[in-house]
Amino acid sequence: MTEPKFMDEFLDAFAHSGSIMIYCRCGRLHVATNEIEYLESEDIEEIEELKRKSPDKVIEWDCDMISWTTINSEAVVFDCPCGYADFLCNFIEGYHEEIMKVIEKIIKFDRDNVDNKEELLRKVREVK
Repeated sequence: MTEPKFMDEFLDAFAHSGSIMIYCRCGRLHVATNEIEYLESEDIEEIEELKRKSPDKVIEWDCDMISWTTINSEAVVFDCPCGYADFLCNFIEGYHEEIMKVIEKIIKFDRDNVDNKEELLRKVREVK
């Protein structure tokens, strides 16, 4: 997969969450080891159990928080080996013109709805 050109901008736009422990949509568990003492004992046991059963499913990071976002109701962890964040960023980069056309239509639809609501409010005020 090609390295996204605008990953910093993608992160600025979508990285709004941080956790000590988070599962990526791919099933890997990411753990920020610098803050592990703040986890509940059950969470630590879960990490240790998963490391025993499937060591490739646990990724430990030497940091305080794991950056992630929710896309389509799924957690996407940035820098996960699954590369889904890179895939999404590359998708946006590759189809930005098409995406801009869709966004323009959404904005026009929203603007029309606001205009319709404002017109309705004017009519309601006239009735009083």
